[in-house]
Amino acid sequence: MQTVTIILTGGTLGKTYEASTGNMVNADNDVDRLFGNLRLDGMDVRFVDLLQKDSLDFSEEDFSLILGAVADAHSAGAKVLLICGTDRLPDLARKLCEDGAGGRGVTVLTGAMVPLSVDGSDAFQNLVQALTVLRLSDEGVRTAFHNQVFDGGTIEKDRRKMTMVVPQV
Repeated sequence: MQTVTIILTGGTLGKTYEASTGNMVNADNDVDRLFGNLRLDGMDVRFVDLLQKDSLDFSEEDFSLILGAVADAHSAGAKVLLICGTDRLPDLARKLCEDGAGGRGVTVLTGAMVPLSVDGSDAFQNLVQALTVLRLSDEGVRTAFHNQVFDGGTIEKDRRKMTMVVPQV
């Protein structure tokens, strides 16, 4: 049985439509909506609802809070799935690498370009892929996104292609 901590920080993946304002918001991280239809056999899963923010609004304190939660999960022997907004996901991957997270265990980051609540969302695909990468990995920092797996913190968001890519040098 693998111990898994899923840390929710908000981001596009979990955004929902707020009828009173007409905006998409990070009102809550609805774990049942995100994971209710998945079979997670062989995983002892713990959810940590850490933040409910668009990653563009992350402060240095928020990054520290996330790094601390990942370190705590690794100290408890858990693998970590980190759901994050795509705008700052590359920054978070780099910070995790700099913090040594990859040497303490495995952390897989994912997010979505289109909210789970919207038809045609990439959220479910990215969640399932991230869980598979998590199950097959023992250590390192990885990002699972659009049928690709990126090692470490060498990724960036390509706004034109609407995906994650390795930066061209």
